[in-house]
Amino acid sequence: MNRGFTLIELLIVVVIIGIIVSIAIPNFIRVSEKAKEASLMSNMHTIQVQVELYWINNEHYPANASIITYPPNFKNPWNPQDVPLQDESAPDIRGVVEYKVNETFDYYWITGINGRLKPLDLVLTPGKHMF
Repeated sequence: MNRGFTLIELLIVVVIIGIIVSIAIPNFIRVSEKAKEASLMSNMHTIQVQVELYWINNEHYPANASIITYPPNFKNPWNPQDVPLQDESAPDIRGVVEYKVNETFDYYWITGINGRLKPLDLVLTPGKHMF
């Protein structure tokens, strides 16, 4: 007599695997989104450091995002082919860091756009320069 699995036993195993997958996939997606947002916050900090270095060399902040230099590994976490940095006036793109400076070039805003096309709660602005 061949001892094997019945159709009912196989069906129960498939249902259990389906339940496990339906629980695991949303959690994986949520963790993946949080990792991308953490990468975006890191990108925002990188731009803040670059903007402050620009100020040290020029005693004013860059007029627009195209002047800011950033490292070659600076990528958009949602789509590495998209731009990672742009002026605030451009349309919002997931994962982009937006830069805006006031008319007198003495104050700036750095904002990150998350996966839901909403600004992150973290908005970076300059400190006071004493020299």
